[in-house]
Amino acid sequence: MQNEINAAKRVVIKVGSFTLIRDGALISNG
Repeated sequence: MQNEINAAKRVVIKVGSFTLIRDGALISNG
């Protein structure tokens, strides 16, 4: 159970980081 929670957290962090990087690129390019 703990491993599933840790895996879910990693996915959320990965997606969040990607979103921040993408948004930052869009803002700097815009």
